Amino acid sequence: MDVVTAFLNPYLAEEVYMTAPSGLEWLGIPEGTIFRLRKALYGLKQSSREWYDDIDKSLTEILGFRRSEYDHALYIKQNMLLLLYVDDTLISAIDQTTLNTLKKELHSMYKMTEEGILKLFLSIELEHQPGEIRLHQRRYINSILKRFGMENCKPVATPLPPKAKFSRNNDEPLDTEERASYKSLVGTLIYLMVSCRPDLAYAMSVLSKYLDKPTREHLRAAKHVLRYLNGTPDHGLVYKRRNTGLIGYTDADWAGDLDERRSTSGYVFTLNDTAISWRSKLQDTIALSTVEAEYIAMSEAVKESIWLQGLMQELRESGIIGVKSGDKSGDTSGDTSGEGSYMAQILNTDNQGAISLAENPQHHQRSKHIDIKYHFVRHQVKEGRIDLRYLPTAQMTADVMTKALPREPHQRHISAMGLIGV
Repeated sequence: MDVVTAFLNPYLAEEVYMTAPSGLEWLGIPEGTIFRLRKALYGLKQSSREWYDDIDKSLTEILGFRRSEYDHALYIKQNMLLLLYVDDTLISAIDQTTLNTLKKELHSMYKMTEEGILKLFLSIELEHQPGEIRLHQRRYINSILKRFGMENCKPVATPLPPKAKFSRNNDEPLDTEERASYKSLVGTLIYLMVSCRPDLAYAMSVLSKYLDKPTREHLRAAKHVLRYLNGTPDHGLVYKRRNTGLIGYTDADWAGDLDERRSTSGYVFTLNDTAISWRSKLQDTIALSTVEAEYIAMSEAVKESIWLQGLMQELRESGIIGVKSGDKSGDTSGDTSGEGSYMAQILNTDNQGAISLAENPQHHQRSKHIDIKYHFVRHQVKEGRIDLRYLPTAQMTADVMTKALPREPHQRHISAMGLIGV
């Protein structure tokens, strides 16, 4: 559902004045008249905040929803979920009667339009099939290729050339016009990556690093990503009804950055074998060993895991879905009872030294310099919220988040996160 002229609904909480625009003389309002605004207008700094406060009060105080503590755009009520994005709302209910009742209540408070079953949202296309939902951005990808004149380019199998490494000063800098085009291209691809293309995460992490001073080498790499997209426009995330639960993968590429010798962290979390959260990021500090790099990467994944566990618990309490992370016995079956709390969240890593460092604080001489904030991992393992498990590199799905891989492992890892041709 879409709220019509959403920003014109709330009353302003503070005094705001405006000069009357020209052309109102026929109403008897002289040019230069000063008005005090009673309601928000589009373009006003306060408008978006006032609108959020208004609809938040309507949902929580009138309709009885509870705002999620883990995502303030998500509202939860027994048998109902409502997701808010500015003036657009996505609604999920356990049955049609409950849904119709909620829609009627929303219509009574705001002027709204109904868009029907969700098929397109923020350029993300959704296809509903029996027992599954498919998310892709085929039309958005085609528009990108056309916009940058790459619709007829030769496809390639990976986002970046295998084992590709980049630096700041290896090639000629771009001129002003080319630099603006590069920034526009990278920004466009980043939106695609965060929406439903986790296979682009490492490439965009690398290319966005050079936005301030890109070279021709970086521009060629960005066009290589477009060539990859030209060969995979139909790739998307396929969510199916399975009972494998919430599982995490974390990995690191030690000292892979040529400019500062920093390492790259990467993680992927899958729900029922399809990715729901992913990230590739250059680490803030320089790691002195592979174990240290993996340990730092692990801390980032643990923070995401804690957030996901809390969010999933809230979703279970709504009564609509039943999800559970795997327990320490290896049983990862879904739990729809809505009772109890989560067992330890499975987090896979391919470094046994990092697991040892998290579970048993030894090797003091080699680890005493590690910043205390990364030892957050130890606490979560001790509390039983994280279950660290070793997974060989060949099976490490997060490996695709930390380096440019050859075709075969790249395809294997993106398939493991549920990213396939739709």
